[in-house]
Amino acid sequence: MAAVLFNPFYFSIDGNGVPRAGATYSFFQTGTSTPQNTFTDSTLVTPNANPVVADSNGLFPPIYLSASFDYKVILKDSAGVTIATRDPIGYVPTAFASTFPLVRAALSGLALSAAGGTGTFGVAAGTAADSTNVLMMNLASSITKTTSAWAVGNGSGSLDTGVIAASTWYHAFEIQRTDTGVVEVLTSLSPTTPTMPANYTLFRRIGSMLTDGSKHWTAFTQIGDDFLWVTPVGSDISDGTLTTSLKTYTLAGVPTGAQVKAYVTGYIACANGVFLSVTPLSTTGATATNSRMSVNTAGANAPQAVIFVWTNTSAQIQAISSGASTSFNLDTLGWNDPRGKNG
Repeated sequence: MAAVLFNPFYFSIDGNGVPRAGATYSFFQTGTSTPQNTFTDSTLVTPNANPVVADSNGLFPPIYLSASFDYKVILKDSAGVTIATRDPIGYVPTAFASTFPLVRAALSGLALSAAGGTGTFGVAAGTAADSTNVLMMNLASSITKTTSAWAVGNGSGSLDTGVIAASTWYHAFEIQRTDTGVVEVLTSLSPTTPTMPANYTLFRRIGSMLTDGSKHWTAFTQIGDDFLWVTPVGSDISDGTLTTSLKTYTLAGVPTGAQVKAYVTGYIACANGVFLSVTPLSTTGATATNSRMSVNTAGANAPQAVIFVWTNTSAQIQAISSGASTSFNLDTLGWNDPRGKNG
């Protein structure tokens, strides 16, 4: 995490050139009265007292600021009388920040990975705007986390509350505490409101993962916004009774709690001339003539095709056939998750 030296040799003097012995600098989160730590050196490990107090010569000790966010600072004399307030101060000059504001819903990097057969997963370095689009959170280097209770640090636990469950979807978040600027990773059952560790207030969902029957992460790879199963979920939907009425199905191979684009492949086996359409639930006017697959020879299987279809937050899609008792099968290859980029 980058650091900025507030002022290498700062003296506070009054209008007559007399040092202000015992003057104080108080630091806050920009635009608020919430105290925010400064630090004694560039490692940003040891906080200064807040307020920082000048010595008998009006000289302040070293004051290092985190480059991850802006501050508000108030200078007072030893009697507590305010001399000046500056808000914001920080690594990015105010004029520059107003010309190039925070990119709404930005997310870059932070790819998830799980090899399977273990409770450990990885997160690549990256940056994301928090869920309220107030601050860019920067994970400076890759990190691994486990299914144990959350604790700060590489290789430590990630779970926000409770104990890990088998065959369950969890959501991964980049999180940050604003007092020190530390950025971390958290997992939660909730896709929108994780239970945050003490002092961590900012978060952004960066993806979703599924545990297997042994409470290990199911193996997948991530490329951009695409999450691809190492082993596709076979027969995620298998039905021999689809008719000319729309029917709703739930995919086990894509996350719940977030709307994603499922990647499925499959076949139909039925009478000659039957058409099948697979669509999002929002497509209320879907008919089988909007065909994704068809059978032209009685008893034959339609060629497999990859279908992209948006789910709702319950991982549901719908299908309709042009014939009675149509038999079809869909396997899930993975999904595309914008992770809030469109918000």
